[in-house]
Amino acid sequence: MLNVHRWSIVLAVLLAFAAPALAGTVTFLPMSPAAGQELTIEYRPSSGDLPWIQRVSGLHAVVLVVEQTDEPPVAMDVPLQRSDERFHGTVRLPKNAVFALVQVGDGVRYDTDNDAFWEVVVHGANGKPVENAHFRAAMANLGTLPGDYQKKLDQDAALDHLTKETMLYPGNLQAQINTTFLLANQKQITPEEAQARLRETIGPTRQAANPSEALAMANALRQIGRTDEAAVVLKNAAERFPNSRLPEQLDLDDLQQATSTDDFVRRSINHLQKYPNSAVRTELLAAVINATAQNGRMDLLNDVLQRTKLIPAISYYNAVNYLGTVDSLRAVTMTYIDKGLAATTDDALKPSYVGANQWNEQQRVAASLLHFVKGAILRSTQPDQALAELRTAIEMGGAEADKAPHEMYVQLLAQQGNDREAKAAAERAIRGGFATQGIMDTYRRIATAGGASESDVAAALTAMQQDGRSKMVEKLSQDMLNQPLIDGTFLTMDGQPTTISDWKGKVVILDFWATWCGPCRKSFPAMQKLYEKYKDHPNVQFAIVNVWERTEDPKAKVTEFLSTNKELTFPIFFDKNDVTVAKYGVTGIPTKFYLGKDGRVQFKEVGYLPEEQFMEEATNKIEVLLAQPLSK
Repeated sequence: MLNVHRWSIVLAVLLAFAAPALAGTVTFLPMSPAAGQELTIEYRPSSGDLPWIQRVSGLHAVVLVVEQTDEPPVAMDVPLQRSDERFHGTVRLPKNAVFALVQVGDGVRYDTDNDAFWEVVVHGANGKPVENAHFRAAMANLGTLPGDYQKKLDQDAALDHLTKETMLYPGNLQAQINTTFLLANQKQITPEEAQARLRETIGPTRQAANPSEALAMANALRQIGRTDEAAVVLKNAAERFPNSRLPEQLDLDDLQQATSTDDFVRRSINHLQKYPNSAVRTELLAAVINATAQNGRMDLLNDVLQRTKLIPAISYYNAVNYLGTVDSLRAVTMTYIDKGLAATTDDALKPSYVGANQWNEQQRVAASLLHFVKGAILRSTQPDQALAELRTAIEMGGAEADKAPHEMYVQLLAQQGNDREAKAAAERAIRGGFATQGIMDTYRRIATAGGASESDVAAALTAMQQDGRSKMVEKLSQDMLNQPLIDGTFLTMDGQPTTISDWKGKVVILDFWATWCGPCRKSFPAMQKLYEKYKDHPNVQFAIVNVWERTEDPKAKVTEFLSTNKELTFPIFFDKNDVTVAKYGVTGIPTKFYLGKDGRVQFKEVGYLPEEQFMEEATNKIEVLLAQPLSK
């Protein structure tokens, strides 16, 4: 069975240091730019980042421009030239621009100012911010921008921007409505006061000036119980602005009415055919692929790929990762791999909000993954061709390659009796930070068969892993999910409630499990060892959370389990009614999440790994997260 994701977690070793995120500063000239005006961007990296920056080719700023229209934002790459220890670049802002976010990097690694980014509020000829500039900035601070531009949630900054917008433009209805919602959310006004303010703001229902205003009006009308009027406002706006995103946003509600996997797939295909340039195309395809695969409906998945146009390479990869497990679909899977590789060179598939350099890097990684799946499929029938595909996957992936092609390449060489090259490939992988249990075991076998003692082999492995340490750390920092805190309440064994947010300031390891889950039970000896390693650390919290028990009394079931497994002493919690596990989108157990000290979800691990590999990888994640500063 093909299982690409089994190897997707990055190898870990105990760290003496951790690679922090980039931490430079950006300044703009002029400080209050106007639409259509040239904007100079100056980036000054931190002293610690300067050596890395100096080695980078293609350092650039990405300016994500939000315009007056409701179209998706547009990313503009701005090359930066070095002057002493600073870097400069110039871009002309579009004439319709109202707001922009800026990040700096090389296509792989970006300085995002700790996910706050750098903001550009566009001004008019009168020297004041243009209408909607502060409103769009507020929405950005509430996490509404797409892709990799999800700003760190900052309600205070959002409220400050909304206050400025309403002072400058008292007639901005959407700013007034969102100000009320935010004040109520922060409990600065009561629900009753919020309803009164919304009724006063809306007054008699009037025609929305634009699609964004229509959405704000509809939300306000629903909040005050005028749901029929809300529907009318949205319907009229969709008819008046047929080329906006509003009609699609309304049609997306249709997907929520699906009653089965078949129905969801049918509705999704219709949606993608109706909106071929949908801003949520990749996300919707991912949902369809997961829904069909998890329900074993490979026939439906095949139908989706045949009937849908403009499929990005990463979606082909996600699909063939499932299709490749079915022998009867191997031929069609190879066809989709070739289509995916062709998609990596099709710039028409690039969303407007992704910069060109970042897009090219993403396609390079996608191509590497597709070559890996091709090699995995061919390894049993055409091993020489499989080796060629795996080499290509490794070379194309470079530092961002997955560990899986390295492991498969080493093991396939060994299976063919080419121990010399297998040992050399294993050494390269380990020194490059791609070590897995399988690679290390293969190296041990070949080295000891060649006459090396076990102690010499262990010493050699330790030295090679040491060489790969900095590479592993850097890759870990790039692989962080950076998803906002998903809060939830658990019960302890004695019935006391505790919330995830109570653990802010600590690195949290969540492990969802059930007593009937064989892989969960097999993973526990390694988890116990990890717990023993960190149980006395004041900033590490373990939460082994029982879910999905097939009994009305989960506590009794867990107590019975623990009575025969007394060596397990890590803290057990219960997710009452399986509420929190659903919030985390878990579809199989065991599934582990590693949360940073600010509560953000940084790593996800599905299934379980061999004990030695798990200990190293989990240790590395914990140490990297411990080294992160606690953001305010």
